[in-house]
Amino acid sequence: MVKAIPARSDYSSKDNVNLPSRAAVSRFNPGLYAIRLNKSMDLLHTNGIITHAIAFKEYDRIISLFTPNNGLIKVVVKGAFREKHSQGATTQPLGFIEAECVRRGGELYSCSNLEMIDSHTALRNDIKTLQAACEMLQIINATQLAEKNAPKLYQLLRIYLKQLPLAENAQAVALSFKLKTLRHEGLFHPHMEQPHGICKDDHDQVLVLTYSLDFPLIASLPLSGSLTQYVDSLFSNNFIRA
Repeated sequence: MVKAIPARSDYSSKDNVNLPSRAAVSRFNPGLYAIRLNKSMDLLHTNGIITHAIAFKEYDRIISLFTPNNGLIKVVVKGAFREKHSQGATTQPLGFIEAECVRRGGELYSCSNLEMIDSHTALRNDIKTLQAACEMLQIINATQLAEKNAPKLYQLLRIYLKQLPLAENAQAVALSFKLKTLRHEGLFHPHMEQPHGICKDDHDQVLVLTYSLDFPLIASLPLSGSLTQYVDSLFSNNFIRA
């Protein structure tokens, strides 16, 4: 029996709608949901955002897929570059896809059936917007362990990728996502005290960037060089891979 499992979240979003079936999920917006099939066989039907992709063997590709209920998983897409059945365009980073996967062993899944739901074309129309979107993907890759369940962070990424093309200042939105990720991981609590190394004005902006989901407000903030350097340093000190 197939069950739709909602990804619970503290972040408000109009995506957060209970969907009764797989068909309804596919028709509407399945980004906040995953469907688990036959757990004993490790067969997984899920939606997710591609955060990384590399070529594998002659025709295949390995993608990192950030999912609502299974966290970040590695998936081998069979035949991604075969001429007759190419899925190369469907396996590009930033793609929001629906996939059926089976565990191959260890942390690696195999997939031969996937479908593009949203390629996020609007993110590619401006170089600064694209750079900010790619930075968000790098943040996910740097902070998330394999198959660590993080539905709140998944929903947050979905919201940010939707709002990013509308933002006047893409860098501010990316910086906000970085701070929210640090908070999600329990590594940053700016409301408790003013962090060392920044002035009061910068601290006020940090509070907005960390806690607000008012994207016009976030994008309107005049970021100082010292603030950007502070956040980047804070992140790199906690996640060396960033």
